[in-house]
Amino acid sequence: MGFQNSTDFNPIEIILDESIKLVTITFGNDMGAISLDTFTATLESVSKRNPKKVVFDLTNTYKISDNFLVLLAFYIERFRRAGYEVELQSSNQQIEESIKNINQLLEQTKREETSNNPPLLLERIGELTFSSISSFKRALEFVGEVLLTFFRLPFTRSRAHKGHLVRSLYHVGIGGIPIVTLISMLLGLVVAFMTSIQLEQFGAQIYVASLLTIAMTKELGPLMTGIIVAGRSGSSFASEIGAMKIAEELDALSSMGLNVHRFLLVPKMLSTAISLPILSLFSQFFGILGGFIVGIFIIGLSPHAYLEQTINSLNLFDMWWGTMKCVVFGLLISGIGCYEGLRVEKGATSVGKAATSAVVKGIFFIILFDSIFAIILVYW
Repeated sequence: MGFQNSTDFNPIEIILDESIKLVTITFGNDMGAISLDTFTATLESVSKRNPKKVVFDLTNTYKISDNFLVLLAFYIERFRRAGYEVELQSSNQQIEESIKNINQLLEQTKREETSNNPPLLLERIGELTFSSISSFKRALEFVGEVLLTFFRLPFTRSRAHKGHLVRSLYHVGIGGIPIVTLISMLLGLVVAFMTSIQLEQFGAQIYVASLLTIAMTKELGPLMTGIIVAGRSGSSFASEIGAMKIAEELDALSSMGLNVHRFLLVPKMLSTAISLPILSLFSQFFGILGGFIVGIFIIGLSPHAYLEQTINSLNLFDMWWGTMKCVVFGLLISGIGCYEGLRVEKGATSVGKAATSAVVKGIFFIILFDSIFAIILVYW
Protein backbone atom coordinates (compact mmCIF):
# COMPACT_ATOMS: atom_id res chain seq x y z
CA MET A 1 0.00 0.00 0.00
CA GLY A 2 1.41 3.42 -0.84
CA PHE A 3 0.40 7.09 -0.66
CA GLN A 4 2.04 10.39 -1.54
CA ASN A 5 2.40 13.80 -0.01
CA SER A 6 3.77 15.91 -2.83
CA THR A 7 4.20 19.20 -4.56
CA ASP A 8 4.68 19.71 -8.27
CA PHE A 9 8.44 19.53 -7.88
CA ASN A 10 9.34 17.17 -5.08
CA PRO A 11 7.11 14.34 -3.90
CA ILE A 12 7.54 12.40 -0.69
CA GLU A 13 6.33 8.85 -1.17
CA ILE A 14 5.51 6.45 1.68
CA ILE A 15 5.19 2.73 0.92
CA LEU A 16 3.87 0.44 3.63
CA ASP A 17 4.38 -3.33 3.50
CA GLU A 18 1.73 -4.70 5.89
CA SER A 19 3.14 -8.26 5.89
CA ILE A 20 6.43 -7.31 7.58
CA LYS A 21 5.43 -3.85 8.90
CA LEU A 22 8.03 -2.13 6.74
CA VAL A 23 7.67 1.56 5.90
CA THR A 24 9.80 3.02 3.10
CA ILE A 25 9.95 6.82 2.85
CA THR A 26 11.31 7.98 -0.52
CA PHE A 27 12.39 11.60 -0.89
CA GLY A 28 12.66 13.57 -4.12
CA ASN A 29 15.70 15.34 -5.56
CA ASP A 30 15.07 18.81 -4.09
CA MET A 31 13.70 19.00 -0.53
CA GLY A 32 13.58 22.79 -0.71
CA ALA A 33 10.27 22.55 -2.57
CA ILE A 34 8.45 21.11 0.48
CA SER A 35 7.39 23.01 3.55
CA LEU A 36 8.55 21.94 6.99
CA ASP A 37 4.93 21.44 8.05
CA THR A 38 4.33 18.95 5.25
CA PHE A 39 7.58 17.18 6.07
CA THR A 40 6.70 16.93 9.78
CA ALA A 41 3.13 15.74 9.06
CA THR A 42 4.50 13.03 6.78
CA LEU A 43 6.85 11.63 9.40
CA GLU A 44 4.19 11.89 12.12
CA SER A 45 1.86 9.78 9.97
CA VAL A 46 4.56 7.10 9.84
CA SER A 47 4.89 7.10 13.63
CA LYS A 48 1.14 6.46 14.02
CA ARG A 49 1.41 3.24 11.96
CA ASN A 50 3.73 1.67 14.57
CA PRO A 51 6.02 -0.11 12.08
CA LYS A 52 8.82 -2.54 12.90
CA LYS A 53 11.26 -1.05 10.38
CA VAL A 54 11.53 2.38 8.72
CA VAL A 55 13.69 2.97 5.64
CA PHE A 56 14.61 6.55 4.65
CA ASP A 57 15.44 6.46 0.94
CA LEU A 58 17.47 9.52 -0.11
CA THR A 59 19.19 7.94 -3.12
CA ASN A 60 17.59 10.50 -5.48
CA THR A 61 18.04 13.46 -3.14
CA TYR A 62 20.84 15.85 -4.10
CA LYS A 63 19.76 19.07 -2.39
CA ILE A 64 18.49 19.36 1.18
CA SER A 65 18.53 22.33 3.52
CA ASP A 66 19.94 22.40 7.04
CA ASN A 67 16.44 22.68 8.53
CA PHE A 68 15.36 19.46 6.87
CA LEU A 69 18.60 17.71 7.90
CA VAL A 70 18.08 18.60 11.56
CA LEU A 71 14.44 17.53 11.45
CA LEU A 72 15.31 14.29 9.66
CA ALA A 73 18.06 13.48 12.19
CA PHE A 74 15.62 14.19 15.02
CA TYR A 75 13.01 11.75 13.64
CA ILE A 76 15.63 9.07 12.94
CA GLU A 77 16.69 9.20 16.59
CA ARG A 78 13.07 9.35 17.75
CA PHE A 79 12.11 6.25 15.76
CA ARG A 80 15.10 4.36 17.13
CA ARG A 81 14.17 5.25 20.70
CA ALA A 82 10.61 4.06 19.99
CA GLY A 83 12.01 0.62 19.17
CA TYR A 84 11.78 0.80 15.36
CA GLU A 85 14.62 -0.50 13.23
CA VAL A 86 15.82 2.47 11.13
CA GLU A 87 17.82 2.28 7.91
CA LEU A 88 19.17 5.24 5.92
CA GLN A 89 19.80 4.77 2.19
CA SER A 90 21.65 7.55 0.40
CA SER A 91 23.97 7.95 -2.56
CA ASN A 92 25.24 11.25 -1.21
CA GLN A 93 27.98 10.70 1.36
CA GLN A 94 27.79 14.32 2.47
CA ILE A 95 24.13 13.95 3.53
CA GLU A 96 24.92 10.84 5.58
CA GLU A 97 27.85 12.55 7.30
CA SER A 98 25.72 15.60 8.06
CA ILE A 99 22.95 13.52 9.66
CA LYS A 100 25.54 11.58 11.67
CA ASN A 101 27.16 14.79 12.91
CA ILE A 102 23.78 16.29 13.84
CA ASN A 103 22.87 13.16 15.83
CA GLN A 104 26.19 13.33 17.68
CA LEU A 105 25.64 17.03 18.40
CA LEU A 106 22.10 16.40 19.69
CA GLU A 107 23.35 13.54 21.88
CA GLN A 108 26.18 15.66 23.26
CA THR A 109 23.79 18.52 24.00
CA LYS A 110 21.42 16.15 25.76
CA ARG A 111 24.26 14.72 27.87
CA GLU A 112 25.39 18.20 28.85
CA GLU A 113 21.86 19.18 29.84
CA THR A 114 21.51 15.97 31.83
CA SER A 115 24.81 16.53 33.63
CA ASN A 116 23.90 20.13 34.44
CA ASN A 117 20.33 19.23 35.44
CA PRO A 118 20.34 15.73 36.94
CA PRO A 119 16.94 14.04 36.63
CA LEU A 120 14.70 14.03 39.65
CA LEU A 121 13.90 10.81 41.45
CA LEU A 122 10.33 10.81 40.15
CA GLU A 123 11.60 11.37 36.61
CA ARG A 124 13.94 8.39 36.88
CA ILE A 125 11.16 6.23 38.30
CA GLY A 126 8.91 7.31 35.43
CA GLU A 127 11.53 6.45 32.81
CA LEU A 128 12.15 3.03 34.36
CA THR A 129 8.41 2.39 34.62
CA PHE A 130 7.80 3.36 31.01
CA SER A 131 10.73 1.22 29.85
CA SER A 132 9.49 -1.76 31.88
CA ILE A 133 5.96 -1.43 30.51
CA SER A 134 7.29 -1.25 26.95
CA SER A 135 9.46 -4.34 27.48
CA PHE A 136 6.56 -6.21 29.06
CA LYS A 137 4.32 -5.27 26.14
CA ARG A 138 6.88 -6.56 23.60
CA ALA A 139 7.28 -9.78 25.58
CA LEU A 140 3.51 -10.32 25.67
CA GLU A 141 3.29 -9.74 21.92
CA PHE A 142 6.04 -12.32 21.36
CA VAL A 143 4.34 -14.89 23.62
CA GLY A 144 1.03 -14.30 21.85
CA GLU A 145 2.56 -14.75 18.39
CA VAL A 146 4.33 -17.95 19.47
CA LEU A 147 1.15 -19.39 21.04
CA LEU A 148 -0.88 -18.60 17.92
CA THR A 149 1.79 -20.28 15.79
CA PHE A 150 1.68 -23.41 17.95
CA PHE A 151 -2.13 -23.53 17.85
CA ARG A 152 -2.23 -23.09 14.07
CA LEU A 153 0.55 -25.59 13.41
CA PRO A 154 -1.65 -28.76 13.19
CA PHE A 155 -4.14 -27.02 10.91
CA THR A 156 -1.77 -25.54 8.35
CA ARG A 157 -0.22 -27.15 5.32
CA SER A 158 3.14 -25.54 5.96
CA ARG A 159 4.36 -27.39 9.05
CA ALA A 160 7.52 -26.69 11.03
CA HIS A 161 10.63 -27.19 8.94
CA LYS A 162 11.62 -30.84 9.55
CA GLY A 163 15.26 -30.36 8.61
CA HIS A 164 15.59 -27.46 11.01
CA LEU A 165 13.89 -29.50 13.74
CA VAL A 166 16.28 -32.43 13.28
CA ARG A 167 19.32 -30.17 13.34
CA SER A 168 18.09 -28.47 16.51
CA LEU A 169 17.41 -31.85 18.13
CA TYR A 170 20.95 -32.94 17.34
CA HIS A 171 22.47 -29.69 18.58
CA VAL A 172 20.49 -29.47 21.82
CA GLY A 173 20.07 -33.17 22.59
CA ILE A 174 23.00 -35.24 21.35
CA GLY A 175 25.42 -32.31 21.48
CA GLY A 176 24.51 -31.64 25.11
CA ILE A 177 24.95 -35.19 26.42
CA PRO A 178 28.72 -35.03 27.18
CA ILE A 179 28.66 -31.82 29.23
CA VAL A 180 25.43 -32.78 31.06
CA THR A 181 26.70 -36.23 32.03
CA LEU A 182 30.11 -34.93 33.12
CA ILE A 183 28.78 -32.13 35.32
CA SER A 184 26.04 -34.35 36.77
CA MET A 185 28.53 -37.07 37.71
CA LEU A 186 30.80 -34.51 39.37
CA LEU A 187 27.79 -33.06 41.19
CA GLY A 188 26.83 -36.54 42.42
CA LEU A 189 30.37 -37.14 43.62
CA VAL A 190 30.47 -33.87 45.57
CA VAL A 191 26.99 -34.18 47.11
CA ALA A 192 27.56 -37.81 48.16
CA PHE A 193 30.96 -37.03 49.66
CA MET A 194 29.79 -33.96 51.61
CA THR A 195 26.65 -35.64 52.97
CA SER A 196 28.58 -38.76 53.96
CA ILE A 197 30.75 -36.63 56.28
CA GLN A 198 27.67 -35.42 58.14
CA LEU A 199 25.87 -38.76 58.22
CA GLU A 200 29.00 -40.51 59.50
CA GLN A 201 28.41 -38.86 62.90
CA PHE A 202 25.18 -40.85 63.24
CA GLY A 203 26.38 -44.06 61.58
CA ALA A 204 23.82 -43.56 58.80
CA GLN A 205 26.06 -43.35 55.73
CA ILE A 206 23.87 -45.84 53.88
CA TYR A 207 21.29 -43.06 53.59
CA VAL A 208 23.63 -41.21 51.25
CA ALA A 209 22.08 -43.32 48.48
CA SER A 210 18.53 -42.29 49.45
CA LEU A 211 19.37 -38.60 49.80
CA LEU A 212 21.22 -38.41 46.49
CA THR A 213 18.57 -40.39 44.60
CA ILE A 214 15.71 -38.18 45.79
CA ALA A 215 17.68 -34.97 45.21
CA MET A 216 18.78 -35.90 41.69
CA THR A 217 15.38 -37.13 40.46
CA LYS A 218 13.26 -34.36 42.00
CA GLU A 219 15.43 -31.23 41.95
CA LEU A 220 19.12 -31.33 41.08
CA GLY A 221 18.86 -33.31 37.84
CA PRO A 222 16.23 -31.13 36.11
CA LEU A 223 17.66 -27.89 37.55
CA MET A 224 21.27 -28.55 36.53
CA THR A 225 20.19 -29.73 33.08
CA GLY A 226 18.15 -26.57 32.56
CA ILE A 227 21.02 -24.31 33.64
CA ILE A 228 23.52 -26.11 31.39
CA VAL A 229 21.22 -25.99 28.36
CA ALA A 230 20.44 -22.31 29.04
CA GLY A 231 24.14 -21.50 28.94
CA ARG A 232 24.83 -23.71 25.94
CA SER A 233 21.78 -23.54 23.68
CA GLY A 234 19.93 -20.44 24.90
CA SER A 235 22.88 -18.21 24.03
CA SER A 236 23.31 -20.08 20.73
CA PHE A 237 19.70 -19.38 19.71
CA ALA A 238 20.02 -15.68 20.57
CA SER A 239 23.29 -15.34 18.62
CA GLU A 240 22.01 -17.25 15.60
CA ILE A 241 18.76 -15.32 15.24
CA GLY A 242 20.50 -12.03 16.06
CA ALA A 243 23.08 -12.61 13.33
CA MET A 244 20.30 -13.46 10.88
CA LYS A 245 18.50 -10.25 11.76
CA ILE A 246 21.63 -8.15 11.24
CA ALA A 247 22.18 -9.82 7.85
CA GLU A 248 18.49 -9.09 7.03
CA GLU A 249 17.85 -12.80 6.49
CA LEU A 250 14.68 -12.60 8.60
CA ASP A 251 13.31 -9.86 6.33
CA ALA A 252 14.20 -12.01 3.32
CA LEU A 253 12.29 -14.97 4.76
CA SER A 254 9.26 -12.75 5.44
CA SER A 255 9.38 -11.27 1.93
CA MET A 256 9.34 -14.84 0.52
CA GLY A 257 6.09 -15.49 2.37
CA LEU A 258 7.60 -17.67 5.12
CA ASN A 259 6.43 -17.30 8.70
CA VAL A 260 9.59 -16.62 10.72
CA HIS A 261 8.05 -17.98 13.93
CA ARG A 262 6.98 -21.23 12.30
CA PHE A 263 10.13 -21.63 10.21
CA LEU A 264 12.77 -20.76 12.85
CA LEU A 265 11.34 -20.40 16.35
CA VAL A 266 8.95 -23.35 16.59
CA PRO A 267 11.59 -25.99 15.61
CA LYS A 268 13.98 -24.61 18.22
CA MET A 269 11.32 -24.58 20.94
CA LEU A 270 10.08 -28.07 20.09
CA SER A 271 13.59 -29.51 19.97
CA THR A 272 14.48 -28.02 23.37
CA ALA A 273 11.22 -29.18 24.96
CA ILE A 274 11.85 -32.72 23.63
CA SER A 275 15.58 -32.89 24.39
CA LEU A 276 15.62 -31.44 27.90
CA PRO A 277 13.61 -34.25 29.60
CA ILE A 278 15.88 -36.85 27.97
CA LEU A 279 18.99 -34.97 29.06
CA SER A 280 17.49 -34.77 32.55
CA LEU A 281 17.27 -38.56 32.69
CA PHE A 282 20.95 -38.76 31.73
CA SER A 283 21.71 -36.22 34.46
CA GLN A 284 19.80 -38.19 37.07
CA PHE A 285 21.45 -41.48 36.12
CA PHE A 286 25.01 -40.16 36.08
CA GLY A 287 24.47 -38.16 39.27
CA ILE A 288 23.38 -41.32 41.04
CA LEU A 289 26.35 -43.13 39.44
CA GLY A 290 28.71 -40.50 40.89
CA GLY A 291 27.22 -41.14 44.34
CA PHE A 292 27.61 -44.89 43.79
CA ILE A 293 31.35 -44.42 43.09
CA VAL A 294 31.78 -42.43 46.31
CA GLY A 295 29.71 -44.93 48.29
CA ILE A 296 31.75 -47.93 47.12
CA PHE A 297 35.29 -46.58 46.89
CA ILE A 298 35.35 -43.86 49.59
CA ILE A 299 32.64 -44.62 52.14
CA GLY A 300 33.18 -48.37 51.87
CA LEU A 301 29.57 -49.49 51.40
CA SER A 302 28.81 -52.75 49.61
CA PRO A 303 27.52 -52.43 46.02
CA HIS A 304 24.48 -54.59 46.82
CA ALA A 305 23.45 -52.49 49.83
CA TYR A 306 23.91 -49.20 47.95
CA LEU A 307 21.92 -50.39 44.91
CA GLU A 308 19.14 -51.77 47.09
CA GLN A 309 18.87 -48.49 49.01
CA THR A 310 18.85 -46.56 45.72
CA ILE A 311 16.10 -48.69 44.19
CA ASN A 312 13.97 -48.42 47.34
CA SER A 313 14.29 -44.64 47.21
CA LEU A 314 13.33 -44.33 43.54
CA ASN A 315 9.85 -42.91 43.10
CA LEU A 316 8.12 -42.96 39.72
CA PHE A 317 6.23 -39.78 40.57
CA ASP A 318 9.46 -37.92 41.37
CA MET A 319 10.90 -38.91 37.98
CA TRP A 320 7.70 -37.89 36.20
CA TRP A 321 7.60 -34.57 38.07
CA GLY A 322 11.19 -33.77 37.15
CA THR A 323 10.55 -34.68 33.50
CA MET A 324 7.46 -32.47 33.35
CA LYS A 325 9.42 -29.54 34.77
CA CYS A 326 12.05 -30.01 32.07
CA VAL A 327 9.45 -29.55 29.32
CA VAL A 328 8.56 -26.15 30.80
CA PHE A 329 12.25 -25.31 31.27
CA GLY A 330 12.92 -26.18 27.63
CA LEU A 331 10.18 -23.88 26.37
CA LEU A 332 11.43 -21.07 28.62
CA ILE A 333 15.07 -21.42 27.54
CA SER A 334 14.35 -21.54 23.81
CA GLY A 335 11.64 -18.87 23.97
CA ILE A 336 13.87 -16.41 25.84
CA GLY A 337 16.81 -17.13 23.51
CA CYS A 338 14.69 -16.51 20.40
CA TYR A 339 13.10 -13.39 21.89
CA GLU A 340 16.48 -11.86 22.73
CA GLY A 341 17.72 -12.70 19.24
CA LEU A 342 14.77 -10.89 17.64
CA ARG A 343 15.55 -7.79 19.73
CA VAL A 344 19.06 -7.46 18.29
CA GLU A 345 19.86 -4.20 16.57
CA LYS A 346 22.72 -3.53 14.17
CA GLY A 347 26.22 -4.28 15.46
CA ALA A 348 28.16 -7.23 16.83
CA THR A 349 27.95 -5.76 20.34
CA SER A 350 24.18 -6.12 20.26
CA VAL A 351 24.51 -9.83 19.44
CA GLY A 352 26.83 -10.34 22.41
CA LYS A 353 24.44 -8.51 24.72
CA ALA A 354 21.53 -10.62 23.46
CA ALA A 355 23.43 -13.86 24.12
CA THR A 356 24.36 -12.73 27.64
CA SER A 357 20.82 -11.58 28.36
CA ALA A 358 19.40 -14.89 27.10
CA VAL A 359 21.59 -16.86 29.53
CA VAL A 360 20.91 -14.62 32.53
CA LYS A 361 17.15 -14.44 31.96
CA GLY A 362 16.98 -18.15 31.15
CA ILE A 363 18.66 -19.15 34.42
CA PHE A 364 16.53 -16.67 36.38
CA PHE A 365 13.24 -18.00 34.98
CA ILE A 366 14.36 -21.61 35.43
CA ILE A 367 14.97 -21.03 39.14
CA LEU A 368 11.77 -18.98 39.45
CA PHE A 369 9.58 -21.67 37.89
CA ASP A 370 11.39 -24.40 39.82
CA SER A 371 10.43 -22.58 43.02
CA ILE A 372 6.83 -22.32 41.80
CA PHE A 373 6.78 -26.06 41.05
CA ALA A 374 8.18 -26.79 44.53
CA ILE A 375 5.39 -24.74 46.15
CA ILE A 376 2.77 -26.49 43.99
CA LEU A 377 4.18 -29.90 44.99
CA VAL A 378 4.00 -29.05 48.70
CA TYR A 379 0.41 -27.75 48.65
CA TRP A 380 -0.96 -30.13 46.00
